[in-house]
Amino acid sequence: MKHPIFSLKNDFYPLLHLLTPLIAVSIVNSATSFFETLFLAHLSTDVLAAGALVGWLFATLVVILFGTLGAINVLISHQHGAKEEQHIVSVVRDGFAVAGLLLIPTFLLLWNMPPILTSRNLERYFVV
Repeated sequence: MKHPIFSLKNDFYPLLHLLTPLIAVSIVNSATSFFETLFLAHLSTDVLAAGALVGWLFATLVVILFGTLGAINVLISHQHGAKEEQHIVSVVRDGFAVAGLLLIPTFLLLWNMPPILTSRNLERYFVV
């Protein structure tokens, strides 16, 4: 008997089983962002603008940092697939080193963000 190329029982249901928690997390994350914006909008338009500025900054840092550190997962997967388990330790060690190196400029950027934003002619109450 020939096996079908795609079957619901063998292919789709296991994927759906893996996908369900990811969908739930995405819905909760989207709902959190929505209600956060709704809450800020009820306070005032200035607070909403400041929240948008902080949200933009946070999203940018998250994309850069997690995108960079996400490569560690790929490297570990390659080492695991190649049965090179001893190299996984060095990849994890180097990942922690990269995270430590990225921590310093990220901390300095966040620490100095108020002067940077005020130099861009933003009103003071948006920055403080």
